[in-house]
Amino acid sequence: MMDALRSLPVRFALLALALAVLGATAIGSYVGWRGNQVVTSQALEIIQLDIAGLNREFQTGGVPQLVKAIDARVQAGGQTGIRAGGAMRYLLVDGEQRLGGNLLELPRFQGGASVPKSSLNGTFTYSDPSRPTVERLAAGQRIWVSKTLQLIVARDLEDQQSFVRAMQMSLIAGMVGLSTLTLAGAWFARQRFANRVDAVTDTARSIMAGDLSQRVPLVGTGDEIDRLSENLNDMLARIAQLMASLREVSDNIAHDLKTPLNRLRNRAEAALRDPAGGPAYRDGLEHTIEEADGLIRT
Repeated sequence: MMDALRSLPVRFALLALALAVLGATAIGSYVGWRGNQVVTSQALEIIQLDIAGLNREFQTGGVPQLVKAIDARVQAGGQTGIRAGGAMRYLLVDGEQRLGGNLLELPRFQGGASVPKSSLNGTFTYSDPSRPTVERLAAGQRIWVSKTLQLIVARDLEDQQSFVRAMQMSLIAGMVGLSTLTLAGAWFARQRFANRVDAVTDTARSIMAGDLSQRVPLVGTGDEIDRLSENLNDMLARIAQLMASLREVSDNIAHDLKTPLNRLRNRAEAALRDPAGGPAYRDGLEHTIEEADGLIRT
């Protein structure tokens, strides 16, 4: 695992993946917030229109007409009061007496789903009469028709919230798939990168062992490693050329020094063999010094 993390392709892939995850998280958060905002604003707009209509009914015929209008709205959608785009919920109470609607009890408003909490509006959970064990989310508004008569008009948000959550889950699933593909790609890139680096390393070891004829193999893709390999091969060729020149110069120097060194040795031996003794030795040393000066000049 640590070897993989030390690999450049893996680290670059993980960095790209981290940036992608952060970007997707930001997008998912914005989608959720914006989706809730759009759904809620539509729901509140419909609630306002419905309240205005019910208020006109009350102004026309009082409480009986209002109860009749609420029952008609509930019946128009069957048992759940479904209207275009969602389910409308109603409750009309006078004090503690329930007069009509399809909500079983007064809701306790909370904040959420882009709806601020107040005494007159907010979100709440309720149980559908057809499925009393299942709680659903709704946004509603409370109005006081008279001093004791209050009306709750709400719109179900559960289906819209489910859609928003489904979008977010799809985004998460997409990120999981992208992460898997990214990690797989990073592993594949690491293998290829490691193989090519190993080829460069093997060539370098052969050259350090003395085989200057070795060259880094090229894949032919023209990528960064290929360009690096070409430069290394050019450098190795230049080094081999310089080494050959050095060997040639060394051979020439050795050849130039061999003759005067032999002559120097022969003069010293001749002086030692001369029966004249001291004068011959002196003459031999003088010639030796001359030959040494010539070697120094060389």
